[in-house]
Amino acid sequence: MMKGEQITRRSFIKKSAKGAAAVTLASVGVPIVRSVLGANDQIVVGVIGTGGRGQSHIRHLLNLKETVAAVSDIASFRLEQAKRLTRGKAEGYSDYRRLLERSDINAVVIATPDHWHRDQFIDAVEAGKDVYQEKPLSHTIAEGREMAAAVKRTGRIVQVGNQYRSDPHWARVKEEVEAGTFGKMRWIRVCDCRNWSKGDPFAPPPNFKPEGIDWDQFLGKAPKVPFDAHRYFAWRWFWDYAGGLLTDLGAHQLGLVHWIMGVKWPKSVSANGAVYQLPHWETPDCVHAVLDYGEFSVVFMTGMLNGHDSDRGAWYGTDSTLTTKGGFNIYPEFGDRNKPVKSWGHRGGDHMKNWLDCVRSRKQPNSTIEYGHQVITACHMANISYRTGRKVTFDDVKKDAV
Repeated sequence: MMKGEQITRRSFIKKSAKGAAAVTLASVGVPIVRSVLGANDQIVVGVIGTGGRGQSHIRHLLNLKETVAAVSDIASFRLEQAKRLTRGKAEGYSDYRRLLERSDINAVVIATPDHWHRDQFIDAVEAGKDVYQEKPLSHTIAEGREMAAAVKRTGRIVQVGNQYRSDPHWARVKEEVEAGTFGKMRWIRVCDCRNWSKGDPFAPPPNFKPEGIDWDQFLGKAPKVPFDAHRYFAWRWFWDYAGGLLTDLGAHQLGLVHWIMGVKWPKSVSANGAVYQLPHWETPDCVHAVLDYGEFSVVFMTGMLNGHDSDRGAWYGTDSTLTTKGGFNIYPEFGDRNKPVKSWGHRGGDHMKNWLDCVRSRKQPNSTIEYGHQVITACHMANISYRTGRKVTFDDVKKDAV
């Protein structure tokens, strides 16, 4: 790609015969569905975005004995790191569209900053690729709607990276809720708290020089600003590229609420907080949201200034209470509240493997595009409330925050 060339879906589709075919079929309502693969058939994967998360996915894919044939990143040093992970077997591309043009690649992992998700995701599904899309799904509610529509018209298999959705210990919670163990669930408190008061782990290394980074391509549709190492490494905390803690961590915690309680949209959301400790952040380093779902209320607390509460929570029913500190314990509301009546430990699942299994079988994965969009809509509503200082409601007709 020529430096400074604008990357758009239209320009990509013109250059991609497969993408053009996908759009043509989609335009007449014909989903593009590949035949079911056998359990041992190889899935050839491309990875778009090879920072820390992308490289972690490469390691996982290789451990699962899948083929990582191509990697893409706007930073040459990250490309080289990713290629080394594959022992040089993966081809590297600075322009992700070159990766999508390859006919041998049938699935992609997207692990780029949030403001790139919409364009890369839609380009991928319209090029006939199945997608593992890192959370948070979208940068805005409107982008999420477009992404969901693209999956509907192309028929791709998409897993959104809300990985708690594949954990058996949380599936047990859902079973207990549906069995009536808690009576009526009326209040849920979830949190993700860490102590970064001595320094942001995403801060740039000292004296970092931007050689080998295509800054114009990093910015994409975002406002043009001079290179800033904090914006490059700690992009999560800048509004132009992400939604901060409410979308980055809320995608997990509120994702649990949506799944276990079987809800789609909150009725209203209020949020408040500020930047108290980490001066290079634009998004708040401590922020809390209250969400009304009609029959129950949720408090989501997140901050990077004290880690005592970690990522535990409590689920309060009329008959019993679930706590998740050091395991899962259900306490009766009537009786000895200090003695759990049911307990179980953590047993993590494999979210990536669930997606790969579904790519082969063409079944729907655990974290579908609809689920991912609904969850991140709640998180976006919290950010809108924080930034405007008002309670935000959901319009069920427009499917949007008002």
